[in-house]
Amino acid sequence: QPRGAARQLCGSRTGRSVLADLATARNVVFFHGSGPAPKCATVETYRKLGQIPVNGPYAASNPGAVAGFDLAWKKYGSLDYATLLKPAIEAASKGHPLTEWAALNYEEAFALLSKYPSSTRALLPGGKPPHSGDLFVQADLGRSLDAIARGGAGVFYRGPLARMTADTCRKAGGVLRDHDLAGFPAQQASPNHTAHTGYSLHPSPPTSQQLGTRMPLPPVLAVRLGPLPLDP
Repeated sequence: QPRGAARQLCGSRTGRSVLADLATARNVVFFHGSGPAPKCATVETYRKLGQIPVNGPYAASNPGAVAGFDLAWKKYGSLDYATLLKPAIEAASKGHPLTEWAALNYEEAFALLSKYPSSTRALLPGGKPPHSGDLFVQADLGRSLDAIARGGAGVFYRGPLARMTADTCRKAGGVLRDHDLAGFPAQQASPNHTAHTGYSLHPSPPTSQQLGTRMPLPPVLAVRLGPLPLDP
C-alpha cells in the first residue's frame, strides 16, 4: 500500500518518474521513467537545422512514462492492468470535465498546438481550446490505454503503438525512431535523502531537477520562523 507518492500530470507519450513511500518496500522508492534523447538527436542534426527547438518533433525525447509506471507495477503492483487502467480508459473514452487549470494550459498552448494536425485533432475540439467544465473526450488516448491494458507496456514500445508514434514523428521530420522506443529500459534507483530536525526529505535523483531543491534546504531549514499572520 502506498503511504505517499509524488508524480506530475502526464500522458502516455511523455517522460515521467515516480517517487513513492511504500509500506511493502519499507522505504521510499524511485522509478526513473524519463527517456533520453533519440539517437538521431545529434550535434550534426541540430547544426544543419540551425537551432535546437524547445518544442515540436525535433524536441521529442523517448517517452518513458509507460515504462516507468510499468516497472513500478511489476515490482509492487497488486491489481491487473485491466483493473488498474479502467478508470483512465473510461475518463479518456467517455470524457471528463476539464478543470480550470487544464483549460488555461490549452488556451496558452493554442498557437503551438495549432501547428500540428494531429495535436489539433486530439487536443483542440472544433479547432478551438476547450473551456473549463467542458466534457473533454480523448478517444485515441482511450484506445491506446486499452491496448496497453490488454497487451502490457510492450505494445507501446515494440508493437503497433510504437510504430504509429515513430511514423508520426518521422513524417513530421523529427528524430524519434522505432529503435529508440524498443531500446528504452525504465530503472529503479535510490532517491536522494536529506534529514533535518527529525524530518526525512527524499527528492528525486538526477535527471530530475529536484537536486536543485535539495541544495538550499539545509540553510533554509535552519531558520526558525515564529507564527505568521494569515493573509487577509
